[in-house]
Amino acid sequence: MEKGFNVINLEPRLPGITKAPAAVQNCQCVLKWIYKNADKYNIDTTKLVISGGSSGCWFAIAAAMSLKTEGWDKPCPGPEQTSVAAVVNWCGNWDLADVLDGPNVKSYAPGWLPLFADPMEVAKSLSPMPFDDRSVPTISIHGDADNVVPYSQSTGLHEALKAKGIADQLVTIIGGGHGRFSRLENEEAFETIWDFLDRLGISTNY
Repeated sequence: MEKGFNVINLEPRLPGITKAPAAVQNCQCVLKWIYKNADKYNIDTTKLVISGGSSGCWFAIAAAMSLKTEGWDKPCPGPEQTSVAAVVNWCGNWDLADVLDGPNVKSYAPGWLPLFADPMEVAKSLSPMPFDDRSVPTISIHGDADNVVPYSQSTGLHEALKAKGIADQLVTIIGGGHGRFSRLENEEAFETIWDFLDRLGISTNY
């Protein structure tokens, strides 16, 4: 807000309360709400930045890169076609399939996908791979000692976007765990974020 942004906060609902794909649908519905109310709140929809941390950035990345699931817009019907200018990824777990049944399997992953006949297929459908023209510029901040969301989630995202020629940056917090970075680390990360957004023409100098 100090940089002149309008800020809209969507509270995450953790596994067991809102499951996949509804967690992603919620974010997509918020984007529709922003478009519907842009004039009222003086929002420039050409400069939307979506951000999240941990599982919240799975939702953010999936929503930003326009992943749609069957019936996703039933809770928020309308003709609005939404788009996002950039993503700020804080130690995000964007590849659900990887932690569900991959090299980086985690015990929390099945909690997002209960009662599905084929949870892996659902997990893949909610991860924006392979990348195509839906991809948007992304900056990732991740500790290389994160034992909750593998650091490889952000390095994989970084490499995939770079291969597609999408503006991308990876900020590695050396020895950093799952968030809870020091004040200095956070300040340095934010300075890098502002620079990244400025290069995209999303001015933060008001």
